[in-house]
Amino acid sequence: AIVKDGPLALKGKIGAAAATAAFRNKKIKFNDPTLGKNGKIESLSTRFRTNLEKTAKTRGWISDIRAVGGMIAFKPFAGTMEDVKATLMACFELGVIAFSCGHGPYLVRMLPPLGAMHESEIDQACQLIESALAVCAKKNAEKGMTETGKNR
Repeated sequence: AIVKDGPLALKGKIGAAAATAAFRNKKIKFNDPTLGKNGKIESLSTRFRTNLEKTAKTRGWISDIRAVGGMIAFKPFAGTMEDVKATLMACFELGVIAFSCGHGPYLVRMLPPLGAMHESEIDQACQLIESALAVCAKKNAEKGMTETGKNR
């Protein structure tokens, strides 16, 4: 069985072989409560995005928030590589692992294991991200930078 579209549509022979093996071993559950628009992953992704949107609205430190399934991204401050690197280091120091992506603007991106997480852990991660952004905002203020990354 070769899957041509949908979540199991993997490219190449390895993808088709893996999908075939999964079907034969009945390890794929199409009624899995973690999947679909009402599933756990989508629910936690929405919670993550909503928490980040609250930070954006109340603090103004982030924008361009994106959430597709478990993939989460946002633009810190002006979205420069310097802004992203500072945010990544501050997040890492607080225990949040993230990466950079994009180019003009640069973004902070994450792929948390939503299927294995709970709402409280999403809230905690978002609080840590906000704390990391606060550290960066303070450093920017000390350098005479505005919230958007421009000199005053």
